Amino acid sequence: MEIVIGLLLSSLSLYCDFTDAECPVISPARLVVKYGDPASSNCSSDTPVEMGWESTQGGTGLTDKEVKFLNWRVDSLTDWNNNPKCYTDGGQCLKQLDITVYKLPDSVSISYRKYPDPMAEGDQYQLQCHVQNIAPIERLRVTFYKVNPTGEQTELDTQQNSMDNIKTPVNGNYILNFTPSRDDDGAQLWCSAMLDLGPEGPKPPPVMKSDDLNIIVHYKPLITMSPERFSMSITEGDTLSLNCSAKGNPAPSYDWLLPQADPNTMEERSVVIITNMAKTHSGNYTCNARNPLGNSIWTVNVKVTGEMDG
Repeated sequence: MEIVIGLLLSSLSLYCDFTDAECPVISPARLVVKYGDPASSNCSSDTPVEMGWESTQGGTGLTDKEVKFLNWRVDSLTDWNNNPKCYTDGGQCLKQLDITVYKLPDSVSISYRKYPDPMAEGDQYQLQCHVQNIAPIERLRVTFYKVNPTGEQTELDTQQNSMDNIKTPVNGNYILNFTPSRDDDGAQLWCSAMLDLGPEGPKPPPVMKSDDLNIIVHYKPLITMSPERFSMSITEGDTLSLNCSAKGNPAPSYDWLLPQADPNTMEERSVVIITNMAKTHSGNYTCNARNPLGNSIWTVNVKVTGEMDG
């Protein structure tokens, strides 16, 4: 029994003594290669040894004689699943070259998932960034941007696909929930696709940008007069001119509610003019600006005084 145990320990010792330090070294150990580009790496050893490359592209058989290095090379890497391995005689050492094969997308586009007719302030819409035929998709970063009418750019969201170990080109769809405000009317939306391939990848990381998506946002009128209600005095016989200004999309229509009808009154869009004001014209003058999305009201209290009043 002691003899058997001794033999087992002796065998285990021989196996353990064979360390990675005695195996060939691959340099570079990791490659990031654009699909169709050339690629190469060296397998080297401190002491001469028979070695070979096992690979679907660029593979070699075991060398006839002991060598210190052996090159692996392909002029055009087209195998997405290529995993070259350097091995030695007897298969005691096997080292794999880590390769990432990448492909830039054929196109990057942004669109609505369901076309709005039209966009309205406060409603939520889904935007879609479509990235066509890209690899590897797990290294893809998609970012949505907004450029407002003044030219200021804002990053809205960055997303990464959770799909792992998919080496061949696939399509990616990325969704953004977007709720526009009135300040977004006339803005542009776009998305970018960036391949973050790590330290061995191209610098800076390759980025493709979509075309701009010009957006129109409809919103209810907002009267820009401040305050919303105030008072004013005017002398009897003078002319009253009130201008109610509102911002809305579509452009608002205006209605005036006056204290009384008068043949001297003229209404033209947002402006009301009354000549030869009398004391009977005193009261509230209310402007109502409206469009299909809503309305906004502004009221001014006018007091007509005589020349000797006060």
